[in-house]
Amino acid sequence: FLAAGLILLVFILPTIAIAVAVPKKELGLTNGIMLAFGEYFDHWDMGWATAVVSALIAAGALASVVTWVAGPSKGVLAAAETGLLPPLLQKRNKAGVQSGILMLQGTIVTILAAIFIIVPNVSAAFVALIDMAAALYLIMYMLMFASAMVLRRKAPDVPRAYRVKALPFVAGVGFFACLAAFLLAFIPPDGFTAFPAAAYPWIVGVVIVVLGAPPLLFYALRKPSWDRRPADGSLLSDAHPEA
Repeated sequence: FLAAGLILLVFILPTIAIAVAVPKKELGLTNGIMLAFGEYFDHWDMGWATAVVSALIAAGALASVVTWVAGPSKGVLAAAETGLLPPLLQKRNKAGVQSGILMLQGTIVTILAAIFIIVPNVSAAFVALIDMAAALYLIMYMLMFASAMVLRRKAPDVPRAYRVKALPFVAGVGFFACLAAFLLAFIPPDGFTAFPAAAYPWIVGVVIVVLGAPPLLFYALRKPSWDRRPADGSLLSDAHPEA
């Protein structure tokens, strides 16, 4: 509950600050925060600070990218070594870095980034990518909530790290909230003019299917030889051996 409260404050208060400072007609899809900083700093005769804040935001975004590139792919490597992905995606370099997964990740991101070339409006392209990423994330969260409810029903006596009270209700609310947000991802936001509104949900749907299908295919086609764990069940990535 503390985390939920802090998250709401972090997102709601800045949004209110932007709405107060910037007229709606001047807002674009992604430029609201910098317009608001500009308005506030100009009011205080500190126009130079807008450039400073912009640089800090860019530095924060870079740090976030570094974290997201290395972190999730490390988790995917751990899953891959249990036999869920083919050996090619389990490849690591001499430093133990998951090179196979990172190369695939870089290729997919490069292809998706091509939308910035196809769509002349960079702001609109960014929003489209955010919608697609959010939809994929929400699928995972819906599966997580559904899994929690199924496990509580099928294996209620298994010791857990902690136990959520009224789990069916809590997980049910989370599932339907995620489902609602997932459906909203197919609706183009106001001011989106990159391509016809009628085509927007189809494009989002195609990206979701193309990026969401491979894990299911790998799981269906998995082979015993893909499981590279030692006899004791540990993971090769735990020891960071050379590939």
